[in-house]
Amino acid sequence: MVTSTNQEFSEARLQRYLTMAWDSGATPVIVLSKTDLVSDSELTIFLDAIASVTFDSVPVITTGQTASNVAAAFKPYLTAGQWVTLSAHPALVNQP
Repeated sequence: MVTSTNQEFSEARLQRYLTMAWDSGATPVIVLSKTDLVSDSELTIFLDAIASVTFDSVPVITTGQTASNVAAAFKPYLTAGQWVTLSAHPALVNQP
């Protein structure tokens, strides 16, 4: 599930998406995007919010324009025979 570090971030929406993922039998992973646009202290607030919703049970990949090794972070989830789907709220698509 893709969510970003901006005003569109919603813990309630994240909970709904996680519930749908778990109910479907999927193993969710959260991708927190646009991390280059926030300070370290702001990023900590977003990560803490995610942890409060997931009880630290869902992996989080952080990414932004200045992130390095993002491909390596995804590699454990890209294995033969596995389906991978990225889902995001429509308000997050095509936003700067």
